[in-house]
Amino acid sequence: MKATPVVWWRRVLPCWWLAMAIGSHWPRLDMSGMIGMENDSLLFGVDKWFHLVGYLGLTWLALSARLFSSKPRVWRILLTLQVVVLYMLLDETTQVFSPGRSLSLSDVSASATGLTIGAGLWAITRWMSDHDGSFVAHTRIVSLLTLVSRLFGLVRDWSLAWVFGFGWVYDAFVIAFMIPNLFRRLFGEGALAAAFVPQYTRLRRKHEQSAHAFATSVLWRITIALTGIALVTVATLIVVDLAASLSQRADLTVKLTSITLWYAPLVCVAAILGAILQVHGRFGPPAAAPVILNLFIIGACFVAGYAMGPDVVVERRIMMVCIAVIMAGLVQVGWQAALRPKGSTYERPHEGLVSDAMGRLMRQWGPTVVGLAVFQVNVLADSLIAWFFSSPPGAQAGATMHLMGWQPQYPMQTGSVSVLGATARLYEFPIGVFGIAVATAIFPQLAAAAEDRIRFTDLLHRGLRLTILIGLPASIGLVLIREPLATAIYYRGGKLTADDAARIAWVLSGYAPAVWAYSMNHLLTRTFYAHQNTLTPMRVAVSMVALNVTLNLLLIWPLGAAGLAWSTAICAAIQSVILLRLVCRYVDRPLDGAVLASWGRSGIVTVVMAAVLIGVLRPFELDTMSRWQVVGLLLGATGAGTLAVAASAWLLKMPEIRWIFSRRGA
Repeated sequence: MKATPVVWWRRVLPCWWLAMAIGSHWPRLDMSGMIGMENDSLLFGVDKWFHLVGYLGLTWLALSARLFSSKPRVWRILLTLQVVVLYMLLDETTQVFSPGRSLSLSDVSASATGLTIGAGLWAITRWMSDHDGSFVAHTRIVSLLTLVSRLFGLVRDWSLAWVFGFGWVYDAFVIAFMIPNLFRRLFGEGALAAAFVPQYTRLRRKHEQSAHAFATSVLWRITIALTGIALVTVATLIVVDLAASLSQRADLTVKLTSITLWYAPLVCVAAILGAILQVHGRFGPPAAAPVILNLFIIGACFVAGYAMGPDVVVERRIMMVCIAVIMAGLVQVGWQAALRPKGSTYERPHEGLVSDAMGRLMRQWGPTVVGLAVFQVNVLADSLIAWFFSSPPGAQAGATMHLMGWQPQYPMQTGSVSVLGATARLYEFPIGVFGIAVATAIFPQLAAAAEDRIRFTDLLHRGLRLTILIGLPASIGLVLIREPLATAIYYRGGKLTADDAARIAWVLSGYAPAVWAYSMNHLLTRTFYAHQNTLTPMRVAVSMVALNVTLNLLLIWPLGAAGLAWSTAICAAIQSVILLRLVCRYVDRPLDGAVLASWGRSGIVTVVMAAVLIGVLRPFELDTMSRWQVVGLLLGATGAGTLAVAASAWLLKMPEIRWIFSRRGA
């Protein structure tokens, strides 16, 4: 008889548990010495990571093995968690009887963190099995997995900064990595997926096998086209690198770009595979795919920082990271391709339906590409402006630049490109966890309801209410906790300094106020795409180009790199207002009484949360606190703010809270 997954977990659990028990009680066991590292060389210490991973695995295995019954029930889950908690306390207290071991509260904290993450990951896998919920239920799946992905993304960015520092090498990697991200937006999860999902959804309702043939054709075409583009571009870059006399910074950027470009076709194919899975109600695998990339980069940073010899130059180390990006792309494609629904072998596709869908796809994809290209060009322009107007490596403070006969001081320091990238990871955290999650989960349902004006309007109203309830407190909360957040993540480790944390906090103060606008733009843009209208978002995006570039060039002189952040925030807010006005053609009243009342209550919730955060943060001085104290303050403030939002929303009887936490969603 074939063993079920529960049986396998019950076989693995005792082995894992026994290994932990032996390792934690082995006399004078030095885990950091076993892997050739100093204990303090990693954030929080090497031994703390072993505690975290050990209890993460133990919790996940214990819950998956269903210790007390084959049928999961709430009281059985809680009982399992109690067993793990009791063992954790027993494990730490009995270590005092082993020579060279002692009871450590920091070890208990690390173990408890691993236990919490393990329970959360197990809950995610349970939610991933629910394919038939509402868009709020799907939002919950995407949000949880995106949360995991963004957490690993923070570790990834910290690892890169820890190994390479915020300097010209990290800047070169950021710009090189932007190129495949540009392709991903234009040919993958952005433009092409936005045009693909409505066509695939409609074709699937008419004829399943034709939809499968259509998807296969799209995948083959995008693979061939992007592989050809990558081949030509890489060849051009090699010629330029050999023929031109480039600076050290430009030469490294060209070399890294010639490697990362091969990730472009891989990530785009993975994005289309993810869109197919989303239409079939499987939102978990596509949302979890970025975790693979983050894990590969983190592993490459570990190799570059420790496994490679001290004589290896820094350029070779960063190239190792670029190679890891390509390997991650191969795994992402293989994993999602294996999960892709298979077509039927008993019926033939209707060639007319397939060719008609392909024609409509290409007609809609063009304007979408232009609109998203404008946005991506803006992002790239921000980085290029930061790169051009930053002082060169080794320049003294107060160095001047030559600008059309004018010799002003450089408005930004070396490393501003990587600082912008690291800051973007922080403000994109709530956007990805909830803002993009709402837009991603609601898009297939909007496409399916495009011909039902009442249902379409109801979906949009719910999306707007959820977006502001989370986005507005997130905007203000990020502004208030920016300093402990930057200090906790980007200070005291490797090449990270207090100045790096201060620069990131300053830039974050510009990005953070518009988190609600970034999230709303994702939702409203997909509202137009659901009606196969790609021209309107394109025109709005184009109209923002001149304003963004103008504000960039004006604000960098008084504000430095933060000027680029403020420009982005201002343009996002204006864009959301314009899109909200134009969406009236598809709904009678985008802002009806219920939406406005919900937004008003969200404002009250935000004020309450801000008051709580100010009260928590004001008594503390970060300069006098240790790393663990800053982390504790950050976690305490975040927890207090989250509880304030949930409690005040519950007291105001906001139904959005019930939508989020109910099993079936809205």
